Amino acid sequence: MDAWIEKLQCIATMPPSDTAVAGVLVLLYQHQQQWHLLLTKRALTLRSHAGEISFAGGMIEPQDQGDSAMAALRETQEELGIQALPCLLGALPAVRSRRGTSVQPWLAYLPSKPELAPSADEVAEVLHWPVTDWLAREPKWQPITHAIQGPEWRLQSHRIWGLTAFVLHGLREQVRA
Repeated sequence: MDAWIEKLQCIATMPPSDTAVAGVLVLLYQHQQQWHLLLTKRALTLRSHAGEISFAGGMIEPQDQGDSAMAALRETQEELGIQALPCLLGALPAVRSRRGTSVQPWLAYLPSKPELAPSADEVAEVLHWPVTDWLAREPKWQPITHAIQGPEWRLQSHRIWGLTAFVLHGLREQVRA
């Protein structure tokens, strides 16, 4: 097993939140001997978080049997048309969205770049961010509300902020420790 994945496996040891009502998949894959993060730009027609950069994922539905990991995997398949089953490494710390939704991030990987067939109803664009580039960049801290500041990155012309940036920042701090 790759040393990078071994380190990530040691990081993803949080017990899953028992209050999470949604799950997202922090999906890494290897391509041309380099690890990448897979992110999406949400379709502009969506009711919530339209046009924002996010991880694939969504609300726990009845078929998920209350399991946020199942929701994250199911939604990833629905949103990205991904056929390969990612290897789940474990849970990262749960986070709350600005609307108060408890979201459980799940760290997962694929050994190679996945074939994707994104759903145009849910995904406007798929972003592939080399991990070395992500780790090398310091986030800028921007006001989210009058009382809260959050990390923010720029990837090409895209702004990565909010819940996605908080998850990335937490993972980045653990990887760099």
